[in-house]
Amino acid sequence: MKVEIAPNNAELPAVINYEDLKDTVINYSKGEAIANPLTAKRENGDGTVNIDGWAHAQLLNTKSDIWVKGHMISQELGGKGSRGEENLSIITKSTNSQMTSGPEKYAKDKTKAGKTLSYKVNWENHPDKGDIKNFAKDITIEIEDLADNQKKNFSYKDLDPPSENVDGVVLHLNDLGRPMLKEHFGLNELFAKELLEAKGGVNFKNINDLRTRMENYYVTNGYEEDSDKLDKMDEWINIIQMKIKKSNNLLKI
Repeated sequence: MKVEIAPNNAELPAVINYEDLKDTVINYSKGEAIANPLTAKRENGDGTVNIDGWAHAQLLNTKSDIWVKGHMISQELGGKGSRGEENLSIITKSTNSQMTSGPEKYAKDKTKAGKTLSYKVNWENHPDKGDIKNFAKDITIEIEDLADNQKKNFSYKDLDPPSENVDGVVLHLNDLGRPMLKEHFGLNELFAKELLEAKGGVNFKNINDLRTRMENYYVTNGYEEDSDKLDKMDEWINIIQMKIKKSNNLLKI
């Protein structure tokens, strides 16, 4: 059996015969992009181009740098950002990170193991309103192993619309790095750092989830449940709650 190393970004274990794989085929249309088949035998994807609405996102990013032009079919899966609105929608860095670590990693791992998949992305954007265009509202990803019909679905529903102006930008704790956590939620450098470590790339669901995971983080790192460290944690979380309550819905988890 002839064994080859796959070109481009398609890494294969040595037991896979690259020549036996089908070429990846991706079809694009605004609101739906389908890779069928999706295999490790695929062309490189490419980066993004300008799309309607991005100028508004850049304006909002001057206050909080959270918006990106997100590939609906990832560049690493062969998705072409050069197709513009047929494969791009404006999403937060948090949503982009969840897609990277969820469906995209799943598909990369499966195809790396020689699997042939169907990878279908459907998305709906928030209604156009002035400069607000191409901001994703709902994203659904359906992945099927074409050999055994095993299916896996991922969804990102009711994504927040962007603010209409910089003054009304809604800031989500889950989207922010240390500088913005300090500025907008009143945290100090150490607690902001520890909060991000406890988050570990998985969004906090609510304030109770944040409290539970922070407590687990500290206990895992050797602190007693009745220690001063956990008492101070409660103080910081109370500050977060107070900031959210007083923000008139401009600060959220």
